[in-house]
This record gives sequence, structure tokens and C-alpha cells, in this order.
Amino acid sequence: MKSAPENSKVGKNFTSCQLIGEIIDLFQAGTHTTSTTIRWALLYLIPHQEIQERVRAEIKQMIGKDRIPTLTDKPDLPYCEATIMEVLRIANIAPIALPRDTSLDGFHIPKSTILIANIDSVLSDLVLWNEPHKFHPERFMKTDGSLEKLDGFIPISIGRRVCLGESLARMELFLS
Repeated sequence: MKSAPENSKVGKNFTSCQLIGEIIDLFQAGTHTTSTTIRWALLYLIPHQEIQERVRAEIKQMIGKDRIPTLTDKPDLPYCEATIMEVLRIANIAPIALPRDTSLDGFHIPKSTILIANIDSVLSDLVLWNEPHKFHPERFMKTDGSLEKLDGFIPISIGRRVCLGESLARMELFLS
């Protein structure tokens, strides 16, 4: 296969070197954050055996013992998903958002300006979360047992600042 010259344009905005750099950054960042989140999950689940048992029971009931979960099982495992969401919320492994061009109250703020969004202040807000420092996956469950998506749940940022690899990270965490 013929490779592109080092600085050839790929689309309007990227050279081939820039594109390769972005892809490498996505994989490196994704690998690190996913493995760190899994370690936090273990640290939170070890002392909470009742949560471990509830996750195990849901998997056993919905999937059984003869196969491993797949992404198609995700809607059938709301408590597992709520547990992952609670780990993402409470561990908060990326507590600040990266700067990008934005505007605030009508003022343009270029990405070169140091402006850091404190995601942790939202994920541990006493108004949004009852007992925010308590590991409690049930906060993401509705009374009927389905998953509830809460507005204050922004562990991977929000809007234009959301992590490009968020959907990949969520899939990896579910399958792990």
C-alpha cells in the first residue's frame, strides 16, 4: 500500500502527520483512562459486596453462565450500566475539560486562552447528588428498574468539549 507524503493534506484541515498524531492520541488517552476507570471500579466494588452481588445476579439472570456479555446486552443490564456510571461519576478521572474556542456571555474566548472547566464541581455538587461522596449506583436507577440519565452526569465533559472517544470508552467499560 502506498503511503501519503509526510505533509500531504487529508481533507481541508489535516495533514497526514496531524491525522496520525490525533489517532495515536485517541488510542493512548483511551487506553489510559479506560484502565484507570477499571482500577477505580475494582476499588469501589471490593468494599461493596452487595453491589457486586447485584451486578453478578443481573448478569446471571439476563445472560446466564454460558456466554459473555455483548454490546447488544447493554439495554438489558441497567444496574451494571448504573454501576459503571457511578464509577465514572465518583472516581472522576478527568476532572478538567480541555480548552477549545468558545464563547461565554457573548465574549469570544480563543482556545489559546487558559480556561479550565472544573467537572469535579458538578460531579460532587451537593445540590445535584444526594451524598455525592458515597458510592451509590442506585442513584442512576428509576423506581421501575430502568436506567436514569441525569443532567449533572458529565464525567467525560459536555457539548463541544466532550471526549471524542466517549462512545468507545463506554463500550470498552461495559465489556470489561
